[in-house]
Amino acid sequence: MMFDDQLLYDADQILKLCKKFDIKLSTAESCTGGLIISCLTEISGSSDVIDRGFITYSNEAKIELLGVPNLLIALHGAVSEEVAIAMSEDPPNIGSVILRGNGVVFSLNPKNGRIIKKCAK
Repeated sequence: MMFDDQLLYDADQILKLCKKFDIKLSTAESCTGGLIISCLTEISGSSDVIDRGFITYSNEAKIELLGVPNLLIALHGAVSEEVAIAMSEDPPNIGSVILRGNGVVFSLNPKNGRIIKKCAK
């Protein structure tokens, strides 16, 4: 897949910061359909940081894989700020940092290695 140079640069910076702070990275995506994990894995050496990627396009996948409550989807819709926030919670048995792709903008704070996320409306 061909990605814009700026996206590849940003992905490389995220991976470098994760490696610096010994952070394992996973993604949980919906509307982005795997583009985030695809861009990250375009970078040589990404396997040092990348743990796994979830593409949870269906409501069932969001519920089963990420633990998003069915009621939340029913009340607010699958593509909503509320569901994006629920996707940001740690799914069961996953020990790595999760980056979400359901209307979520993310960045990594280079000073402390923490993920900064903002949900788009």
